[in-house]
Amino acid sequence: MLSGSGHRVALGAALVVGASAASAQAASVLSLDLNSLAVQSRDAAGNAVAFDGLTHTGKLSVSRGANGFVSAIEMDGANQMASFGGVMDSITGEIFLSNGVVTGGSFTLTVSAYEETDTYTFTLSPDAQSKVVKVGSGFLISSLTSAGAFDDSAFGGIDVSAFGGSALEGLFVQFLYQPSESGRDRNADIELTINPAGGPGPGPGVVPVPAAAWLGLAMMGGLGVQRYLRRRG
Repeated sequence: MLSGSGHRVALGAALVVGASAASAQAASVLSLDLNSLAVQSRDAAGNAVAFDGLTHTGKLSVSRGANGFVSAIEMDGANQMASFGGVMDSITGEIFLSNGVVTGGSFTLTVSAYEETDTYTFTLSPDAQSKVVKVGSGFLISSLTSAGAFDDSAFGGIDVSAFGGSALEGLFVQFLYQPSESGRDRNADIELTINPAGGPGPGPGVVPVPAAAWLGLAMMGGLGVQRYLRRRG
């Protein structure tokens, strides 16, 4: 297993390769920052329970809660919020865990804008290293994503026509999940990155790395982790 510095070197190399591929193929990368979401830990039967940390078996249920919102949208690193006229209507999702290892899950994000409703759906496609990781006072959970699809070419007023089809890939990072004694967190964040179908997404060619390394990747890639840490710290 790579050391922390080894992960940073490997991730840096992956970013360079990915950026070169994106430039060569003129493909975009879309990132979404979703804030103030509600997360509830559940057992295998679906009952709300305390979160067992690194060994939890069951699932995490994610919803909009009372205050969930889209705080940032970027395309190739450029802020798109001036074009975004949407309001988060809902997010529903589940992250399935077995002894702290991510085994799957699915999500649907819905926003309304300009008298229309737009959705993005995706599934979690964990690799062998996707697992719950303790980070400070909370937990970080990440996974590659697949089968991503927007319902049309606009998302809250932003042109997402470059992200067509139903085979979008990307990366999901939920951080820092800070559950109460009952397994509830009312202020969780999710970062999503989305790649065009056939673009330079994570894909099967990427060497799996633990969730803690994805935190380093997110910080290196400017996905908003630093903003989140400042807000939660």
